[in-house]
Amino acid sequence: MHIDIHGKYNRKDNSDMDLGISSLIVHFKSEEDASFAMGLSAYLTEAFNNCFKGRLFNKIEARCEPECYLSGYWGGGVYTMTE
Repeated sequence: MHIDIHGKYNRKDNSDMDLGISSLIVHFKSEEDASFAMGLSAYLTEAFNNCFKGRLFNKIEARCEPECYLSGYWGGGVYTMTE
């Protein structure tokens, strides 16, 4: 299982924390597993958003972004360390 959680301190327009679960979704093929992955994403997004509520980073309120560009899944035979 691979979940990539990180923020970007140097972003100019947001302080979002990226919740990268694309590799999890891609590799979980069955309907039951896909449902689990999507439920996990929703649960983690809500939990992180509750943690960040009212917190400012670089004068911007942070939130959890589950559909981020840098998700930890590169595809095409390129793998991250945990894959």
